[in-house]
Amino acid sequence: LLLDEPLSNLDARLRLEMRDEIRRLHSELKLTTVYVTHDQKEALSLANRMAVLKGGVVEQLADPRTVYRRPSSRFVADFIGEANWLEGEIVRADADAAVIRTGLGEFASTPRAGLRPSMPVWLGIRPEALHAGGAELNGFDAELHQTNYLGEIEEYVLQAGGTTFKCFVQNPELALAAGTRLKVSVRPDDLLVLPR
Repeated sequence: LLLDEPLSNLDARLRLEMRDEIRRLHSELKLTTVYVTHDQKEALSLANRMAVLKGGVVEQLADPRTVYRRPSSRFVADFIGEANWLEGEIVRADADAAVIRTGLGEFASTPRAGLRPSMPVWLGIRPEALHAGGAELNGFDAELHQTNYLGEIEEYVLQAGGTTFKCFVQNPELALAAGTRLKVSVRPDDLLVLPR
C-alpha cells in the first residue's frame, strides 16, 4: 500500500484520529505500507522503519528511535526534530566515553564508533534533553532571554557563550522572568556527536 501525504489536508484532531486508524489497519491487515510524509511526528509515530531522503538519496534507514536519538548526519538530526548545535573537537575517545571540547567547556558523551582525537564534530543537544537546574556533568550557565508557554511544555530561549539554546520544560509550574540565570545540563547518552 502506498500512501502519499494522506493526512495533509485534515485538521489537527482528525489527523491524530486517522493516524491511529491507519496504525490499526496496518496491524490488522499486515500489509507492507510505504507512507510518504514531511510531518516528523507522523513519521515517528507510524513507522516500523523510516528512511530520511535528501535529494533523492537515503541519508538514513532505521527504526524511528534510532533515527531520532542517533541520527547519521546533521541533516537527519535537523530534519527529524530540533537541536541546539555547538562546534567541537574530540579530546578523548575510548571504550568508556568520548570527551568533546567546545566553546562552553568539555562535554562527556557515551562512546561512539568512528570518533578519534582532534576530530572536528558537531555537538547536538535536543531541547527536551537540556535540563534546567542541571547537574555538574555536562553543565553550563545560561541566561533566560524569553519564554514561550505552550501548555504541556514551556520553551526557554537561553543564551550561553554567544549561542542561543532552546530548552523544553515539561509541565512547568512557575513562570521565570527574562534575565534569570540558570544552570543547565545534558546527560551523556543524550548528546548527538556528528562529524563536522
